[in-house]
Amino acid sequence: MDIPNVPNTTVSYMEANLYEQYRALLLTVGSSDFIPLLRDTLNSHSGQRDFMVFSLGVDGTPSPLLLSEKQAGALVRGAAYLRRFHQYDPSLKDAPNPGRVSFVNHQTRYEAKCPFRQIAFAGHDGGGELTFSMLSDSYRVVTKFFVSSSENAAETQLNSRLSALSALILPLIDAHCGSSRSESAKGMQIVEQLEGRLERAFPTLSTRERAVCARTMIGMTAEGIGLALGIGRPTVLTYRRRAYERLAIGNSNQLWLSLARI
Repeated sequence: MDIPNVPNTTVSYMEANLYEQYRALLLTVGSSDFIPLLRDTLNSHSGQRDFMVFSLGVDGTPSPLLLSEKQAGALVRGAAYLRRFHQYDPSLKDAPNPGRVSFVNHQTRYEAKCPFRQIAFAGHDGGGELTFSMLSDSYRVVTKFFVSSSENAAETQLNSRLSALSALILPLIDAHCGSSRSESAKGMQIVEQLEGRLERAFPTLSTRERAVCARTMIGMTAEGIGLALGIGRPTVLTYRRRAYERLAIGNSNQLWLSLARI
């Protein structure tokens, strides 16, 4: 995995503690500590502005990484954007050059009749968004900052500060997403192999029971399995219980042993 160096163009805007946070982020790329540290960094250097961080796949579907909660309605706005209104976002229409951070300032570019204007800017004094994105091979990472109209007087300074912040963190977010996708792909390969072995060893198990058991065997929680399969936690527990009853076992360790004997 290629980890970026500090961009020279942003050094003049960096505070000493931001540089230290950048170094800490650099050391946690690909780990579970990255996102909490990224949240702390953005909270420290974005003022009272709410923000969203997400990746965008080639099919245009966003995957949320961070949603701030500084102002009332922030989570509702973020959920609405990611669920539906991202497809109307003018800042995502033009793709940036691969590996370069692009910047779009659109405080009035949503059409007035678009419901997202009311949802997004209701608590921001009629303001708008500052959007920064970076294109990778198969996806884009994006940071959005919501600003109030009262900040327009200091627009150049504000843009420079948030642009510098985004130029620092977007390459790290890109590297982290790439690492996570790689680990996710490896995990899915293992799951598929386990499902195949379970099908050959225990043909009485249903497709769903195999899917639940395979994910249980690699340590996924019932909640995580439910999210992966699009079912609820109680349903996951039901499939697992049925599978264990069929095989006369009581836990995943016994499932591993049963599979090893065949």
